[in-house]
This record gives sequence, C-alpha cells and structure tokens, in this order.
Amino acid sequence: MSTKADVAALAKSGVVAVLLPGAFYFVRETHKPPVEELRRQGVRIAIASDCNPGTSPLTSLLLAMNMGATLFRLTVEECLAGVTREAARALGRLGSAGHA
Repeated sequence: MSTKADVAALAKSGVVAVLLPGAFYFVRETHKPPVEELRRQGVRIAIASDCNPGTSPLTSLLLAMNMGATLFRLTVEECLAGVTREAARALGRLGSAGHA
C-alpha cells in the first residue's frame, strides 16, 4: 500500500505510475491504487493490460480502460491519456508515439 511519502517520491522523480486494472481484478486485490493522491501530487498515470497468463489474462486495452474507469474511478480523459500519451511517456517514446 502506497503512502503519501511514496507518491511524493514518485512525483519528485517524474516517473509515470502504471496501473494494471486487469491484474488488480484477476488476483482479487483489495487495496486500490492511491489515484486521488497521485492526482493531487501531479503524478502521471498510464494504464496497461499486463497481458500474461499468471496474473492478468486480459488482452483488451478497451477493457483495461473500462476497468480503470470503473474500478479506479479514472475519468474518461485520464483513461484515454493513460493508454496513449502517458503510456508512451512511460516507455520513453513520447516524442514518437502516443499522440497526434
């Protein structure tokens, strides 16, 4: 479980928090990511499917977005940015991918 200090460290370092709603659901996790604190401290949020047979057999990015909105209460804008711009930023590809 992340503390305010953990989120502050993320914000200070400039990393992108990558949320994995499929894994959260599949492993029946009960501690949600600290989305409100991430927002408050300006941490960028990406969303991914984490497609793998062990913890997240989710192949649909659209479903990952839906789960991000319903399970984590992300906004539509956060979900769209999370699978495009912020995902590209997390991969170090913002200059060549993730936006028009």
